[in-house]
Amino acid sequence: MLLLAVSLGLSCSRLAAEGLPKLVLPALALPVLALGQMVLGRSAAPVWTAEAVVVSSAMLAALVFWSERARERSAAVRLSATILAVCLAQAALGPCSGTRLPAHLRNHDAVR
Repeated sequence: MLLLAVSLGLSCSRLAAEGLPKLVLPALALPVLALGQMVLGRSAAPVWTAEAVVVSSAMLAALVFWSERARERSAAVRLSATILAVCLAQAALGPCSGTRLPAHLRNHDAVR
């Protein structure tokens, strides 16, 4: 979904004659390398490589999108506030969820 949204956004900016952001070509290098490995049969685990292509493409697309949008101060401040809020929520929920898990899920020795 993230990859589709960013693709549509970049397509619209391209149609508006703004051109693509400068970071697009370098960001495409990693997924193209992984796809090349899959096509040439050089990947040790093709299914995992395909999954990595999808995930890394989505994350790189978000990076390219925000690198273009964050040129304006207000957008950069909103992005920074959102990232800090998400990190704070993860930091707060981690210890909380760890203590509320049932004992058989918390006990790491039982897994071994």
